[in-house]
Amino acid sequence: MTYYGRSANEHVDLHLALRVEGIPYAFVTRTIPGSPSALSGYTQVVCMTGVTEGEAVLDLVERREMAATLDVDMLDTDADLFRTLFASAARPVTWIQTAFTSSDTDLEVQDAAAVSSGDVVYIGDETVVVGTVSGANDWLGCTRGAYGSTARALFGDTSTGDNAYTTPPHWRGRRARLYGYALDGAGTYTETLLGVYLVDESPRHTGGKAWALRLAGIVQEYWERVCGLGVEAATFTGIGTWDFTGASPVIEHPVTDARKFRLSATVDSYVIAQTEFGSGIHKLTAVDLAGNITLAYESSFQTTRAMQATASVGDVRQIAVVQLPGAAGILSVLLSDEGQALSGGDYLPGRPPSESADLGWRLGAALASSEVDSTAFDAITAVPPMTMIIDGERKVTDILREWCFLTGTAVVTTVDGKIKPVPIGSVRGSSATAIGAADIVPEGPIEVIHDEGTVFPILKAQAGYSPITGEFHDEVNLIDADLAKRYRRAPQVFDIELRSIDVWEPPNSGPARPSSGWRHPTRQRASAIVTMLADLMRGAGGARRLVRLSLSHEHLSLRLGDVVVLGTDLPEAFDELPDMRGSTLRGATCRVVARRPRYDQARVDVQLEVMDRLLHVCPAAVISSVASATLTLSTTTPEVPQSGFPANGFYIGAAVRVVDRSSLSGTPVVDSRTIANIPATNQVTLSSAPSFAVQSGVDYVVLDPENSADGTNGDGYQLIELAKLADVDGTAGVNASTDNEPRWR
Repeated sequence: MTYYGRSANEHVDLHLALRVEGIPYAFVTRTIPGSPSALSGYTQVVCMTGVTEGEAVLDLVERREMAATLDVDMLDTDADLFRTLFASAARPVTWIQTAFTSSDTDLEVQDAAAVSSGDVVYIGDETVVVGTVSGANDWLGCTRGAYGSTARALFGDTSTGDNAYTTPPHWRGRRARLYGYALDGAGTYTETLLGVYLVDESPRHTGGKAWALRLAGIVQEYWERVCGLGVEAATFTGIGTWDFTGASPVIEHPVTDARKFRLSATVDSYVIAQTEFGSGIHKLTAVDLAGNITLAYESSFQTTRAMQATASVGDVRQIAVVQLPGAAGILSVLLSDEGQALSGGDYLPGRPPSESADLGWRLGAALASSEVDSTAFDAITAVPPMTMIIDGERKVTDILREWCFLTGTAVVTTVDGKIKPVPIGSVRGSSATAIGAADIVPEGPIEVIHDEGTVFPILKAQAGYSPITGEFHDEVNLIDADLAKRYRRAPQVFDIELRSIDVWEPPNSGPARPSSGWRHPTRQRASAIVTMLADLMRGAGGARRLVRLSLSHEHLSLRLGDVVVLGTDLPEAFDELPDMRGSTLRGATCRVVARRPRYDQARVDVQLEVMDRLLHVCPAAVISSVASATLTLSTTTPEVPQSGFPANGFYIGAAVRVVDRSSLSGTPVVDSRTIANIPATNQVTLSSAPSFAVQSGVDYVVLDPENSADGTNGDGYQLIELAKLADVDGTAGVNASTDNEPRWR
């Protein structure tokens, strides 16, 4: 296929290839010359006549990517290959006769002669290349997990087993990868992964030799995942036995089915016991598959009644209570497959081969490590201390939405199909893609859209969810008076339930909240929620500014959440077009919030959110003493919390500037550093010691948001006392520079 780029005389030779999981063919628009690595071992079939992708958007209300469909039109030009490959109601040719692990390469089947050596067979989601056919029942030296599929444990016996097919028994749910190939300056075709998708429906015959294949964004698969599968209650079957010999008393209880309970290797395990003496949450300390579970009193939950007597009547079920620092908690929920009968995702959660269903409990959504960008999650450093409760089956989307609200992020997918969080607040990092005049494909007038659809003058949040009562015990109502006046005729109300995640503060940091029969292991405070959800109401100053552009094929790799900078060499239209904040679009920093590839024209249409050019007067603290790189800060209140959520923005990894106040008569001496450690509530350890002699009680340290690439909305930067727009050249006004006295919160 031949495409054209920015101008009529610019020829862009862009070829596409689609590779579907487990299928030995690569569907291409034209034979790709050379030896493209992604197509190695696949048979290229020249068949694609059209590739159309809809618009993917970043939904800031749901805090996630909303993907579009990818429609592929194909023509069967290879001797009716598709008529066989896409055949519906495929019939098995044989079945597996013995249980095998995912690594076994010698397989016993009911009829080995049903296929020949080298043939491809499909068993469940796995594709297997048969090695040698030996005798009546053996396939030897097979290639397991071929063509991008995953090798899984196989089940079978002499009378039944996993069926083997010579044509794919299903298409829906298979992953697909789209690649682009274009000539570089040396005349070589460069290979670029354009995205990972999910086959949404089986191939459709549209007449003659024409077929159509519809794919969905890979996020659709992630959003359907659930946590806490297999949660079912067991019943106490007898009187429990107390054991007072340890540090704390425990009780061993016989139950109807102890297989429903699992001990986790990474987090403590808990159960909800409901007896004639009351309901309580207790720690699960042991599981005896002969029929007993051992429970311990967990004082931090303040639910003792269920353990006050040796109850013989009642139900008990397992829940998850995850408390891990930083992003480790959400990663545990996403990645864990603990409690699964077989490791490695061989079967669905809690489904051993010998049973149709396993009633056991399991923690986590069992996402593979290759499906999660763990580094991007770890880079979100402003994560408040939180408790995650997996009570029953919870959708991944619900848990991630709450986590994103509390961390000022949104979840998108990478080009290779991983989910990752991106900050949605003001951009403070320097890593961005430059968009110059040569990158823009002219198409119609350029305009800035002022979007007020996500402004919420009123916000209602419910928190403090109790899995015992099924009720919320905390309610927070936020009203922004300024926004309420501005939108009094149409005030939008945003409702949110924090059912899976609750925020807490460390012990001894305030008076205890009166117990309502259940509480999390540490004290809660509704005020913390106010700080973290305030960005929901205002966004970037009350409304979003959006601009649509069409970019050349070199930018097909841009993804939702990516940051770009509009260059100063842009056409005059960008200089004259106001950004609605008193400046122009030239040099503006923007975030990609929508994208639609136009493969037939070798370009991509993007919608960019213009970010504020606000320079902050950040929280600052006077230095009372210094020991090498460790600074002790003198403040009326603790400015630097040792642990927990840093409401003022001081946190490990944050960029700071150490200011020599004695030099303010001229150009101030300023050392840029990062916070490497927080040893105490009034101390920070910098990446290196200041270069000048610190004058105690005079010099100060101030946050540096413009250089904190890993900051988020929730790190306190949005809680500014004073902000001033930069001028057209990006120069800060006097009120935003470091030559002023430190401003305190």
